[in-house]
Amino acid sequence: MKKIGVIIIGIFLLIGCNSESESTFVEEEIEVKEAIAFNTRTVDTMIVAFPEVTDTIVGKIYYHYPVVAETENRWLDYAIQSVLGFETQLEPKSLEEEVIREFKETYKYMDADMPSVNGYYLFDSVGIHFQNKQIIDIVRTHYSYYGGAHGFHSTFSHLYDLNTKERLYWNDIFVDSVVLKKKLENQFRLDYGLTTKDEVEEILFENDFPMTDNILISEDEVIIIYNVYDIAPYSSGLISISLKYEEIEDNLTESFKSMLGFNYVL
Repeated sequence: MKKIGVIIIGIFLLIGCNSESESTFVEEEIEVKEAIAFNTRTVDTMIVAFPEVTDTIVGKIYYHYPVVAETENRWLDYAIQSVLGFETQLEPKSLEEEVIREFKETYKYMDADMPSVNGYYLFDSVGIHFQNKQIIDIVRTHYSYYGGAHGFHSTFSHLYDLNTKERLYWNDIFVDSVVLKKKLENQFRLDYGLTTKDEVEEILFENDFPMTDNILISEDEVIIIYNVYDIAPYSSGLISISLKYEEIEDNLTESFKSMLGFNYVL
């Protein structure tokens, strides 16, 4: 198995710009050390939310995301869009127009309800975190601030079977969830310095590690991700629990182990 460099898409929204620059659309080829090749697409533009009233710049949008270079793998473009939260399949140009439209609408709504002293900010990054000949892991990192006490951050990982072109969910990867949840709890206690006498409710809402499809993989481990408010308050932050494949061999489905290529030490 090989890891590849992360391909970043970022969206930056800043308040207080004084002039508007022309939009630029750039597409360039990037190197990928696997069979599936991607290009990158970049959009850099300033936003005027109320052109009928004022030409004041309310934000700057910059985002950078991968598009599949080969026609036969075009379905992955829509998989990437799904990670970004789009339910409708769009061509890149339409996606970019929709991102701009949604920002303008969000700005108008939030600014009317809760004007921000510090300015609105949105960051999204999506990357091809891992792939071999059978699996690809597409990961999105998100942060946004629209006023209030704090911003909101989250990470989303979508795994896809490259043969069936279907997303992989918890039950496609794991068996015997009761035992696996206990292993998650044990690792969580180690990560947070908790003894068997300590209550995990000191950090979590309750002593439970629910099944989630937010699963990230690497060459030697699987990482279960719980975003803010999934199982703990904001103060606990994002919680990720890593388990080595050799530690959970009995909890992996045979099909998933086959996809991994058995390239882990048992």
